[in-house]
Amino acid sequence: MASSVLPPTTMHRSLLVGLLVVACGQSAPKPASWTIYSTAQKDDPPGGVRITATVPGDWETEADAMGSPSFKHAQSGPLGLAAIVLFPCREPNDKDEKACVDKVVSYEFDKDDLARSKTSEIGGHRWIEATNPANGRVHARLFIPVTAARAVVMCVAMMVEPKDLPAVRAFCETVKVGG
Repeated sequence: MASSVLPPTTMHRSLLVGLLVVACGQSAPKPASWTIYSTAQKDDPPGGVRITATVPGDWETEADAMGSPSFKHAQSGPLGLAAIVLFPCREPNDKDEKACVDKVVSYEFDKDDLARSKTSEIGGHRWIEATNPANGRVHARLFIPVTAARAVVMCVAMMVEPKDLPAVRAFCETVKVGG
């Protein structure tokens, strides 16, 4: 006897995915925006730098005195998962985007980190990740130059468990300047 069950449609699949998300206790990702500064006085750069990102539904967000958001979820531990910060480049040698990014990279990764790091491009921006050999945790950064502000927006993965890195990287891929 032939089955009369129809194949699932796109609508059925979407409904199923939605039900699974609700059943698993996860909420949908949400777009968010912030204006960030390099100082707590919120005067550098003038007017700040506007950033947007899509935040996973189960992540909590908190902004510091500079407007920089940080993110965590129940299993992320004391350092959280990620943050978005702004570093200024005001020295005479910071004459172009590459020099500015190189300078900020040198603040974030020492020579040993860089020697064992993986570097790739995300949307034309530099992504660097390095594993701490002592504890196996990963720290990673996405560097987005902001020429008009002579600064770099950095999406930071803060010593995350290797299992959390794909989610943090996917989040960092949504970070945009402007908007």
